[in-house]
Amino acid sequence: MTRRSYAVTLLAVAVSLILITTFWDAVITFLGVKDEASRWYAFDSGSGAIILGDLPLLGGLFVLIRHHNCEIPGCMRIHLKRPTAAGHLLCRKHHPEPGPQSLEEAHAAHRDALAARANA
Repeated sequence: MTRRSYAVTLLAVAVSLILITTFWDAVITFLGVKDEASRWYAFDSGSGAIILGDLPLLGGLFVLIRHHNCEIPGCMRIHLKRPTAAGHLLCRKHHPEPGPQSLEEAHAAHRDALAARANA
């Protein structure tokens, strides 16, 4: 990271800490941690259930997208269902060749690839 990135990050953390300490009572009320029935009752039944309940969903969505994106660094497009000859999964931009359209074409391409591998 550059010095500018560190400075911007440090500034954002400092501003966040100042805002949280200034409005601490509002933050506690928003999170539902005020002592109502018990210490964590309002948090568990309010914003905590939303925050903690959605984290696994967002994490799973991130993993799903990361697993299925193009293997070219920086490309966030979804890859094709079929790999290239080298076994890489690329999007249509980086691998624009159409694949087999029927099952017979797929089997023929597979047999050709096995024969080429055996001859090599």
